[in-house]
Amino acid sequence: VSFSGKTEQASRLSERYALKVISVDDELSTACDFSSQVQLGSVEEPAPDTLSYEFLLIGREANAALVLGGEVSDSIYTSLAVAAIKRLAEENKAAGEDEEFLGWICEDFPQTTKQAILFEKALTGYDAEAWVDHPHDRKSELAAPGARVDPPFTVIKSGVDLVFNLKNEIDTTLKRSLGR
Repeated sequence: VSFSGKTEQASRLSERYALKVISVDDELSTACDFSSQVQLGSVEEPAPDTLSYEFLLIGREANAALVLGGEVSDSIYTSLAVAAIKRLAEENKAAGEDEEFLGWICEDFPQTTKQAILFEKALTGYDAEAWVDHPHDRKSELAAPGARVDPPFTVIKSGVDLVFNLKNEIDTTLKRSLGR
């Protein structure tokens, strides 16, 4: 919901706890602009196997969807968020101890359950929809059972440490929007 104070709260949290704010909408705009500049020749195409090249490919995919009048897919938004996190990690490595930040905040992302699932999969590799054999699954009566290999049990740490869901009354939102 617009005018609910998400940007303001993200800004305050980032200042207080030395975090960086990632706005996926801003990343989308930047990626599309970068893609267009490379296509027009005003910016040189980055070398393959670099983060800039990955960003260019995401921008091209987003531009292609938008030019055809479609909407940007959840996978593109997820790729933009992950690319921004990678970029921030590189910036953090290059920064001195005084300028180092402790994490990041994704503002207004993910917005849907599908985006959250894709984001978690991109960050950790965890796939909630992957089929995992279970001892109580029904076996075929016609085919001989194959050799069973139990997958190794590993605990996958989430790529997300904390999630805020900021609720806002509609009256407050309307009052904020009247001043803009």
